[in-house]
Order: sequence, then C-alpha cells, then structure tokens
Amino acid sequence: MKKITEVEVLSAHLLKITFADGRAVELDFKDKIKPGTVTAPLLNFECFKQVKVTQAGRAIEWPGEIDFCADSLWLESEQSLAGEGV
Repeated sequence: MKKITEVEVLSAHLLKITFADGRAVELDFKDKIKPGTVTAPLLNFECFKQVKVTQAGRAIEWPGEIDFCADSLWLESEQSLAGEGV
C-alpha cells in the first residue's frame, strides 16, 4: 500500500505528489475533472487549491468528499514515467 506524504498545487490542474518512498511526480488532473461529474467542483481553481493529504496518507482529498487513492495515483505515475522512457 502506497502512502502520500505531500501534495502541492502547481497550476489549475497540475499537482506535485510526493510518496513516502521519496518519489515526487507531477500529475495532470485535467482529464479527471469533468462538468456534470463528482469532480466538477474542481474546475474552480479556488476549490482545486484546497487539496490535502488524508490523515493516513492513503489518498489526496478535497472538500465535498472528492478523493483519489494513493495506489491509483502511484500506478498513474508509473505509466507517466514509462512514457517518458525512465
């Protein structure tokens, strides 16, 4: 089980996520935030900026019970790194 230790907002859809093993990745959430879905409030940058790491580090979350689990974000980061040829 992966754990997140830090999350930083870089821009309107971009987060820098640091995992407990020290890996830090930038993930673009643009494709995850859609009008008419549970993630729609995140289209508002003031809401998006309220992201935080859950107490146990198992997810990142926003007000309104919007969250993404650490394991899925880790897998996405693996795919991003593979795409970069790392």
